[in-house]
Amino acid sequence: MSIISQALKKAQREQQLARGDTAWILPASAAAGVPRRRGQALWILTAALFAVSLGAALHVWLGSPTAGVDTVSGPGRPAAAAAPQPQAVQPAKAVETTIKPARQVANLVPEQRPAVPKTVTAAPVRPVQVAAAQPTVPRPTAADYTARGNALYHQGAYQRAADMFQAALALDPRAVKARNNLGSAYLQLAMDDRAAAAFHEVLRLDDAYGLAYYNLACVQARAGNAEGAAAYLQQAAAIEPEARAWARTDSDFAAVRDAPAFRQLLEPR
Repeated sequence: MSIISQALKKAQREQQLARGDTAWILPASAAAGVPRRRGQALWILTAALFAVSLGAALHVWLGSPTAGVDTVSGPGRPAAAAAPQPQAVQPAKAVETTIKPARQVANLVPEQRPAVPKTVTAAPVRPVQVAAAQPTVPRPTAADYTARGNALYHQGAYQRAADMFQAALALDPRAVKARNNLGSAYLQLAMDDRAAAAFHEVLRLDDAYGLAYYNLACVQARAGNAEGAAAYLQQAAAIEPEARAWARTDSDFAAVRDAPAFRQLLEPR
């Protein structure tokens, strides 16, 4: 039996005696040696505990990674490297049960794709507004302007009538009717000099134009020249027999109607 086992059993018996347990009583011969044995037991127990503690310390020291390493540095011995300190062991993390999607990694090599021909988009054509074809309207002729002037003359719009006659002459300077009527419009506007020039131009173009002679007779009568009025009226009557009848009622001859030469010309035949 080892010393430790004996010490333990002796301590157990002493505890039974302290509790009054009569199951086990020391004999009388041994009672005298109880105090001495009790001291020996305590010393033995203390030595056993010291031995156990020393053994545990040696076990820990021998198990350390730094055991047996000389930490003293001298002139002929290199200094030992500092021993790495043991790191605390981190508790293992719980394993995640959720599977995370894999991170998308960009492809560093461009994918070779077939070249797609580019479609050229033509610029939109702006709609151009095209004017609708207008019906062709014939341009007015000299005769058209003359007809318009005659209508204005009979309406009493003498100045507008004169403009129409001038438009006709711009298209046809040899239009004797338009020029004769232009002279008549000048007479109504009291422009006798212009009227006489228009009538003379008519006769230059056509010396058989009877109305031009009659109108020149009016110009002379308005000026008080009875002989001159009678001479032009006679030439007009030779071409236009009705000229004598026109003169009997025309107010332009009022100033010379009583003159003997002019009165004789106006007598009916």
